Amino acid sequence: MEPKLKRAMVPKEVLHDIESAPDNIRYPWFAVRVRSNHERIASAHLRERGYEEFSPSWKAERRWSDRTKEMDQFLFPGYVFCRLNPSDRLPVLTAPGVVDLVGFGRFPRRYPRTKSKRPADGTIRIAGDAVAVSGIGP
Repeated sequence: MEPKLKRAMVPKEVLHDIESAPDNIRYPWFAVRVRSNHERIASAHLRERGYEEFSPSWKAERRWSDRTKEMDQFLFPGYVFCRLNPSDRLPVLTAPGVVDLVGFGRFPRRYPRTKSKRPADGTIRIAGDAVAVSGIGP
């Protein structure tokens, strides 16, 4: 006999949005906290498990005493964004590198849907600075 999901584990407004939405609507975005320097590993495992993940990065030049190397730096170190059903979050939490979902107490915090359009030049504005992020889907 399978245990039933406790509805108290997910806020009512999130459950209402998910249960009342048609099947073609995707789940909301959640921030997933990952271990230090495990953004790439956690993203790969979430993708393999069938989740839509997003971890924007940018190229930065790192200089050592003997060489200079171009490396990927994550825009939000320690976090990966993932679309998931908050009632069924165990597969996300058991992925290698994943620590927890960002939220308040036991409740994961979803990111609200916005009606605004992305700029045509492919930039995201953060605190007044323009940061170019490539590979952003619709």
